[in-house]
Amino acid sequence: MLYTVRDDFKNFHLRAEARFSGSGFAGGADGLWARATLDELGYHTLINSSEKKTGQLYIRTKGLAAPIGGSVSVPEDTWFTLEIIADGNRTLVKVDGVPTVNHTEAQPSFTSGHIALSQAGTSTIEFRKIEIREFADAVAAEPMPKEIKKENSKEVGKSVKTAIGNRTSGKAIGVEASQRKNGSRVVQWQYQPMDDNHHWKLVPLDNGCFYIVNHFSSTYLSVENDGTKDGARIVIWEKKDGGEPAQQWKLVAADKKDGRFVRIINRASGLAMGVVGDSLQNGTPICLQPMNAATTVWRIDVPVASLKTAK
Repeated sequence: MLYTVRDDFKNFHLRAEARFSGSGFAGGADGLWARATLDELGYHTLINSSEKKTGQLYIRTKGLAAPIGGSVSVPEDTWFTLEIIADGNRTLVKVDGVPTVNHTEAQPSFTSGHIALSQAGTSTIEFRKIEIREFADAVAAEPMPKEIKKENSKEVGKSVKTAIGNRTSGKAIGVEASQRKNGSRVVQWQYQPMDDNHHWKLVPLDNGCFYIVNHFSSTYLSVENDGTKDGARIVIWEKKDGGEPAQQWKLVAADKKDGRFVRIINRASGLAMGVVGDSLQNGTPICLQPMNAATTVWRIDVPVASLKTAK
């Protein structure tokens, strides 16, 4: 195996462009490793295993390792992209943009380690590019009390236009099929920078929260039926009278080094905005989730500390 000098890679998004030739090892020794140890333990993503399969994950501990997720057939001598996202207790793998692994452990088997390459048998693996973007240690999610009291909150200061992108999936939120009507669901989709449906205005309020207003429809980010339970879907709705808490959102810093990463907390429920099923797919609905769920960290275009509210 070939290891990085550093042994402290923890949370990151790794992207490699690779190709292979020859017969892969049936036992699945060829591949790319995350959080690896020098005794060949860690998160092992297969390249060119039997039948040219790529993208399956093994968590190599001192015991037996079972395969996790699926795989994609990649033709020999063809460049492909392999992505590995390690974020806390969650590991995601994509091959040419196709998700093959979306695995969450109760506790991560390995919290940090080397990046490593392995090759066995008669195959050849080439890499023409390997990139890695590290995530800073997340700020712990503090519980937010439920606030169900309605009040006539006042807008203060200037609104800020931004895209809202999920850190895990890389997708941005917009309204399904660019609809404008009340109750239309909010979903994630590959970001389209020229599409106003993928942009939102953060409108500061005098209670420390924000309205989040779709730039295309001028409707407000809301919770379906003003729900307050885990799994309640996020929708758009015209502004409701009386300072409806289900339309108000608190932005809480989620990254110690990059203030653009936030959790978006609903004032009525105290729950965070996340992705249904922690999916990576286009078109997946957005919902309320517990704050420490895997897909509750979002990226906005400006540091949260620069957004001014009255509290």
